[in-house]
Amino acid sequence: MNTLLIINDNLTEAKHAAEFALAIAQKASADIILANNFVNISKNQEMVFAGDIKKIETDKNENLGLLEHLTLLNETTANQPLKINEFDISDMDEAGLAAFINANQIWMIVKGMPHESDKVATPHHINVQTVLNKVLCPLLLVPADWKIKDVERMVYIAD
Repeated sequence: MNTLLIINDNLTEAKHAAEFALAIAQKASADIILANNFVNISKNQEMVFAGDIKKIETDKNENLGLLEHLTLLNETTANQPLKINEFDISDMDEAGLAAFINANQIWMIVKGMPHESDKVATPHHINVQTVLNKVLCPLLLVPADWKIKDVERMVYIAD
């Protein structure tokens, strides 16, 4: 079975790339692994309710709902819903991610690409070129402003 790996680095471009990857996965009948490459930072807030203080834990990340977003899109647009799994890769280095990709027989890696090069280096940045040297699948970089449309055919160069 084909599997796409979406790198979710908690940038706004990741959501756009994930939506395009879903379109590819639906066309190719492929499963999706959403690989979260960020640390979930949560903070506690205290709120007063009628004289009583309650601590409420809230998530600081706005992309935490990306799995739910993809699942909803998948259910509403696909004839046969695909399998979408989530995996935390925030503590992996390039060698660990490459081993994960090879062990799960990933068919393609999809990553969103910001316009500014300084946004590429996030705190848990993985050098994708190093990973590509250790795996046998292509990387699709999706520019932030690229229009999502139906996929007709995919062609890529392999050496």
